[in-house]
Amino acid sequence: MPLTELQFKNVKPQPGKTVRLFDARGLYIEISETGRRWWRLKYRYVGKEKRLSHGVYPETSLKEARTRCDEASKLLSDGIEPRIEPVEFGRPWSFDEDGALFRLVSEASRIRLAHLFGPVLAVHTSLVDPLPHQITALYEAMLPRQPFRFLLADAPGAGKTIMAGLLIKELIAVTAEFSS
Repeated sequence: MPLTELQFKNVKPQPGKTVRLFDARGLYIEISETGRRWWRLKYRYVGKEKRLSHGVYPETSLKEARTRCDEASKLLSDGIEPRIEPVEFGRPWSFDEDGALFRLVSEASRIRLAHLFGPVLAVHTSLVDPLPHQITALYEAMLPRQPFRFLLADAPGAGKTIMAGLLIKELIAVTAEFSS
């Protein structure tokens, strides 16, 4: 049975307890122990129970609370959560600056953080094609041993220069993150 104003006006606040009087379709009035009265809507969205406040009585009347409840129910039936409302329609954020400068800054930021997402960053950003044994030596033997305190020595033609270059590039990428 729907609520009437007389029903919830006459309810006295109870110390240490919140009183809830339900109307219909999840709308209820919540009366705190201090006597404040809030209109709330109880609903389920994506399997979770949620509550939405529709205002404080008497600033928000019963009729207005029911109207807001109907609007929220319509949004829910369309698959939209009623809590999320656009503040302003159209383009709330616009970028009026030079697009090339924005791209340059975003690319610099992407490169600065690339080592977090690319485990073999130096290999991917180099113009050389290291051999598999060089990649293994760099990422499985050299990088885990920090600080690096031994001489890189191998047979002639093993690619010591490439491995040293990749090691330096990898260390620069990682230390650039910590220095900025």
